[in-house]
Amino acid sequence: MNKFLFTVRSTLIRIEEFFASVLMIAMTTVISYGIFERYVIQHGAGWTDELSRYISIAAIFFGASLGIVKGAHVGVEVFVKLLPQSLQAVCARLASLICTAFMGVMAYYGFIYFLRLFKTGQVTPALQFPLCYAFLAVPVGCSLMCAHFLIQLLLTEETEGQNG
Repeated sequence: MNKFLFTVRSTLIRIEEFFASVLMIAMTTVISYGIFERYVIQHGAGWTDELSRYISIAAIFFGASLGIVKGAHVGVEVFVKLLPQSLQAVCARLASLICTAFMGVMAYYGFIYFLRLFKTGQVTPALQFPLCYAFLAVPVGCSLMCAHFLIQLLLTEETEGQNG
């Protein structure tokens, strides 16, 4: 089970790093083009702001998912470090469980919102791009975060089971 979880996690990480990198390059390119067009050509394109905003949203969700693996998210460790080692492990498992549940709920409602936008056919103002696809980053990103928290929880449980 351990090897399978590590394989799933490493595959997810590679996919997330690829998409996060592509999105950051795309956002930098779009913003640079917008600056060039506004200040060199003297004609501002409204679509660059909108596109960079939606790319940024997607990049943030992929980056947040990677932040879970790297332990880069903010946590309240001051109080946890004061606890005995056994209670620290319980707190870590509890935090992973709560975060898994929260991200699962966020992914579910994000998908419901995506479906609602899909049915209405609402489009973005400047690009006339279907708004539902711009917000698809929410359920996808939350699902990835949920998966990472769940894997983290399962790996912690498996490690505790082997040690205890």
